[in-house]
Amino acid sequence: MKNNLTITLMLLFFVVGCATTPTRVQSGKITAQTFSFVQPGPSANLRGVEQRKPIHAAIQSAIRENLEAKGLTFQPRGGDITVAYLMIVGNNVSTKSVADYFGYGREYADLQDKAHQKIAVDGRNPNYFEVGTLLIDLIDSGDQSLQYRNYAYRELFKDLPEETRKENLQSAVEEILAKLRLAK
Repeated sequence: MKNNLTITLMLLFFVVGCATTPTRVQSGKITAQTFSFVQPGPSANLRGVEQRKPIHAAIQSAIRENLEAKGLTFQPRGGDITVAYLMIVGNNVSTKSVADYFGYGREYADLQDKAHQKIAVDGRNPNYFEVGTLLIDLIDSGDQSLQYRNYAYRELFKDLPEETRKENLQSAVEEILAKLRLAK
């Protein structure tokens, strides 16, 4: 009896350990008319938050422009869908995530590991590089189910003109949301 319990627990841990976080989700056509962004909590004491504000503003502007072009209306709070996004920045050696607008209680370590594996390990680029990955989730605000997830990555260049950065970000958001289908 004790051996059966041990075997059952080992199988359970194996199955849970094999579970993986999907990098792309598309649940079909999304029924929504409004959207809002994840509301981050107080972050005044977090290091780097002030420096990230312009980046978040640019990301949200690009997402907002795309979703409004698809016919959704922005609401500061309480939209039919909640937009969450995760930034993953990495180079040949390390990868870090910025989850300010990804939401609380949402696991992203596996997504960070997958980004590092794909870009730093599988990419086999011997030169120094920096890459930014943007992952966007659309969550049903009613039942909190993940309706859509996709990502895009771009090489990061520090000395680009602001207009070029904006264009690169807009093209990444367009790529991410290209397969999004809304019910009319």
